Amino acid sequence: MEQFKQLQQIDADQIHDQVRRGSVVVTEQWVFLIALALPELTYQDKKVIGVSLEAPLAQKLMYKKAKDTLQMGTQNYTILYLE
Repeated sequence: MEQFKQLQQIDADQIHDQVRRGSVVVTEQWVFLIALALPELTYQDKKVIGVSLEAPLAQKLMYKKAKDTLQMGTQNYTILYLE
């Protein structure tokens, strides 16, 4: 039920210039939906996964902008753009 409330708080029409709740973060390897944990799926040849706000990856992505980079474990990510 808590996850449903989190989804209801997302304004899908809002354009994000930095990562925050509800952002779709597009990198070379992945597309991350920053909202809640969801299983991996493939869409238009990209791997898409939902990331919980409490997850370490979401915490590292928070407030980053397009072209910013981050390292998570041995993986490096560059944010191509946000939706």
